[in-house]
Amino acid sequence: MRRENAGFSVFTSAFREINRSRRSFIVSRSVVYLFWNPQ
Repeated sequence: MRRENAGFSVFTSAFREINRSRRSFIVSRSVVYLFWNPQ
């Protein structure tokens, strides 16, 4: 049970890190899109 809790915490931390990187990637991609396609 304790081992499962540790694995779950590691999984949640990794998921949070992936979410943060994905958000920054979307922001950078949108910035590049706006830079290459000015309105």
